[in-house]
Amino acid sequence: MTSMPEADAPAPVPATPTLQELELAIAALDEVAPKGAVGEVQDAFAEGDHVLAIRHASTLGGYPDWSWTVLLSRGLEGGPTVLEVALLPGEGSLLAPAWVPWADRLADYLAAKEASGAEGADDDDFVDDEELESDLEADLEDDFDDDFAIDDEHDLGDHDDEADDADDEAAGADR
Repeated sequence: MTSMPEADAPAPVPATPTLQELELAIAALDEVAPKGAVGEVQDAFAEGDHVLAIRHASTLGGYPDWSWTVLLSRGLEGGPTVLEVALLPGEGSLLAPAWVPWADRLADYLAAKEASGAEGADDDDFVDDEELESDLEADLEDDFDDDFAIDDEHDLGDHDDEADDADDEAAGADR
């Protein structure tokens, strides 16, 4: 679902930020961006009567053509206030592919599986669902006590029962 800008929303207009607005934007970026990640001011736009967007170049490796953008309130009582800080892509930025819903990805996977099953049913790598189900049932029925071999020769535990009995008797006599 994509949001569409409102038809009556004013287009951004180039603006000149005040020194106070520039200092506030830098302070906000210092709190969010890694040290050395913010470059020079690129531009500033007024978005309506009370919002100013100031864009700084990004110097982060792997983010060419991206901009740090600070939105400030402006023209209101009390001076400018930070509304939002974001790292936004530019025109030539590398972006992730569009998101595809899980149901669509699953339908594509099942169709590909069905098509490959019809074409390559003789493959040695093919494992049918019945074989996987029988393996799962066998695992669930396994009591696991036959999965571990006990090697008495390398066992580090104390299994001297006679010595333990003598220790128990001596302890009982002390009581």
